Amino acid sequence: MRQKWIDIVRSILIILVVFGHSAFIQYYSNWHAVIYWFHMPAFFFLSGYVFKPKESYTRQAKLITKRLLIPYVIIVVVITFYRYMLTPMSPDIWDELWNIVLGGRFIDGFYAPVWFITCLWATQLIYTAVLKLPKGYMWLLILVMFTTAHFQPSSWKLPGSIDLSLYAILFYALGHQIKWIVNWYCCTLGALSFLFFYYLARQQSISFALDMKQHVLNGKFDLLIPLSGILMIIGIGKVLERITFGDIFVPIGKESLIIMYLHLITALELYRLGAYTNIFLFVFLGIGLPMIINSIMQFTIRAIMIIKKTALANF
Repeated sequence: MRQKWIDIVRSILIILVVFGHSAFIQYYSNWHAVIYWFHMPAFFFLSGYVFKPKESYTRQAKLITKRLLIPYVIIVVVITFYRYMLTPMSPDIWDELWNIVLGGRFIDGFYAPVWFITCLWATQLIYTAVLKLPKGYMWLLILVMFTTAHFQPSSWKLPGSIDLSLYAILFYALGHQIKWIVNWYCCTLGALSFLFFYYLARQQSISFALDMKQHVLNGKFDLLIPLSGILMIIGIGKVLERITFGDIFVPIGKESLIIMYLHLITALELYRLGAYTNIFLFVFLGIGLPMIINSIMQFTIRAIMIIKKTALANF
């Protein structure tokens, strides 16, 4: 049975993603930097937590590609057509399309959030492969990849955000291999640790910045601070799971992927039309409109399937 707290935590994280992207429009606060300390590593941790490996690597790779890469290609194509309907075609269109294929920090604007999808795809493929190794060698290789992520040149242009996967895979592996860490004791310790790190940063005793997409890695605290934030947010999710109020977050969490795809394009368009007056409206529309669009799409697909089934039955 699916644990409700997972959807609650995902909903909190996607709300933080939308809030974080408000800085790209016109809103910014120190909270944006703090959110980036943990929110994207947390998505990889949760994805690892729910990961169910198959015996066959080929079968697993097909499932991963079908679930992530095919929708990614479709949505990127739709966004690209929509974009060039609104703006003149750039003379550098081929460079732009190549950057879209590469993903990661090489794409921005309407496409900015979709780096996560290719990175998750690459992370799952790599993790599925190393999972076949003896556990000691597996962890050693993952730690080598995590370390390599801090030293690789920022000019590397690797397809599918593979360079970012070298960093993300450790959090994915922790989510899959060390599930016991989400107990109440660890979540409480994580929350206290995160608040302590925040206090040190406020006092300028430490300097920490993390932006996975832009490959801004700190080095010294790149595991401890994100992991403490992950445990803190999981603890909050587990508290909300126990009260009725927490139920309102579940639908958002279940549709976090479509919100990840579409929130920025809807936000940018509404901003272009002058529809934003404050950050709360930004977050509300950035979450609500993708959910409405997804509901319309699902309804349309079901209607087509029913019509097709009826037509075949009558034939």
